Amino acid sequence: METNAQAQGKLQRVFGLLEAAYKPRRWHEGDHYGPLDELILTILSQHTSDQNSIRAFGGLKAHFSDWQAVADAPIAEVVEAIRSGGLAVQKAPRIQGVLREIAAERGNFDLSFLADLSVAEGKVYLTRLKGVGPKTAACVLLFALGKPALPVDTHIFRISRRLGLIGPKLTEAQAHDALEVMLEPEQVYSFHINMITHGRKVCRAQNPLCAVCPLQAECDYYRTLAPSLPPTATRMAENTRSSNTVHGNQLAEHPEELELNLLNDNTLRDFSVRFISIVVTALPLLVLGVFVFAILEQYVPNAARWLPRRQSLAIPLASLAGAIVPVCDCGAVPVAHGMVRRGVGLAPAMAFVVAAPVVNPIVFVITATFFGWQVAAGRLLAVFIISIIVGAIFAVVYQQADARASLVPHAAGELRDASRAQSDEADHYAAALAPDLGGTSGGGAGVMVAKPGSVNLLSHVSHIISHASTELVDLGRFLILGAFVAALITTFVPQDQLRQFGSNPITSVLVMMLLAVILSLCSLSDAAIATSFVATFSPGAVFAFLLYGQMVDLKNLFMMLAAFNKAVVALFVLTTTLLAFSVGVLINGVLR
Repeated sequence: METNAQAQGKLQRVFGLLEAAYKPRRWHEGDHYGPLDELILTILSQHTSDQNSIRAFGGLKAHFSDWQAVADAPIAEVVEAIRSGGLAVQKAPRIQGVLREIAAERGNFDLSFLADLSVAEGKVYLTRLKGVGPKTAACVLLFALGKPALPVDTHIFRISRRLGLIGPKLTEAQAHDALEVMLEPEQVYSFHINMITHGRKVCRAQNPLCAVCPLQAECDYYRTLAPSLPPTATRMAENTRSSNTVHGNQLAEHPEELELNLLNDNTLRDFSVRFISIVVTALPLLVLGVFVFAILEQYVPNAARWLPRRQSLAIPLASLAGAIVPVCDCGAVPVAHGMVRRGVGLAPAMAFVVAAPVVNPIVFVITATFFGWQVAAGRLLAVFIISIIVGAIFAVVYQQADARASLVPHAAGELRDASRAQSDEADHYAAALAPDLGGTSGGGAGVMVAKPGSVNLLSHVSHIISHASTELVDLGRFLILGAFVAALITTFVPQDQLRQFGSNPITSVLVMMLLAVILSLCSLSDAAIATSFVATFSPGAVFAFLLYGQMVDLKNLFMMLAAFNKAVVALFVLTTTLLAFSVGVLINGVLR
């Protein structure tokens, strides 16, 4: 870290390089809003894109006649007006609080008096307002009034650290004054705009384009990185420095040329890092999960109790059976098919299909690992409630019908082909849950799966490893596919567009539900994939993804069509879709 004089000298050189690479920027009064409008717009811009904040600001101005109307309006009305900007529930009371404070102190909403104050005095007044920090205050003073107050956003803070203009212990709030005093008043506006442009185009948070950066000669970060750069990047850097000197404004005129040579490398690197991180994070838990399932499969079935004849009891017990009957989503359909063949009834079987993949401790632990125990518990509870509702609907619709009539003839062979991992055990689990109650096949009354105590330990271990290996291959391919699609979306779809699309409380839920159907992820791996979308999609959409993917996906849909007639499958898809969608939209409504 340089001394103050050295840092100021470096900053002045950086300022010149930025103006040469981009262009000089000058403040003009007509280009910006007035002080109060700028203050509200800056509050709306927190933790969202410029496009979203401008849209929310426009919505606010269009909905209310003046700022007094905003201050006096019910909070829900303000929330609705700025909903498109994101975090409306948090920002609406903050905006009303600021307006009421100003009116109480000044008697009106006129902040033009700030023009007569010094920068320091203006900052003191603005930061006294609740919810207004040094960056917001500086934005108001700089953009609305042209005063030399430097707002330090995440780009400027990151670049200044990499350059060595500020020390590693300096906070973002402290950086405002530290950088501001090193600039001439007439330099502040241009420095602010060009630093943000540079941060977005070149000095990015992830994979900065150091090889084409015009600030290399002044950058501490680049000097530590240069020895590790490949020769091609070093030559590119030398050529870029020469080109910058000759062409001046070329970077600003054609910013896309900055990334032309490194776009593929950096984009592919981003994609690879995201893809590998998802797989590496999820794979150990998937391996653990399939081995635990295999061990439970070997020893648990003989402890299972058969289901009662009474549907009101059979439905909730079938919903909870996943806790003791170790089947994943791809094994739930064959088990349900076996249950119906043994005369249990269609309603408990459908409740089992909904709940079994999620209502078990293994999935709870894995979900909690990625999202915390609250989300994991909420997922378990939501699935259990949905399974009860689905079971109740089937109990009403098929009240007088023979459940076995809903089966596709000779479906057992097709199910074995559709679910290699569980098909051999499906009848055993179905028998454990439901002894023959008059069904056409599958053992006499009171059939239970005998505990394989007579088989030696080596056979047990061999069976566990074989079962787990088969599961791992079958489920692993869907994990790979899910990681690939998630990395593809988060890398190649612009994040601002993705956030804008994913913030819609309704369409975001539909999109994530459709993605869950396509990816066909196992309940042991879907949480890892879902975390990739937390930053860009609404909470309700991510939660619906966790719910719906274990009820309806492509592989399970084909299995259900092979086991049950089309009317049963259609009713199952309709009810689960409406219920999962409703939960997702409800969560978005509550959280917003």
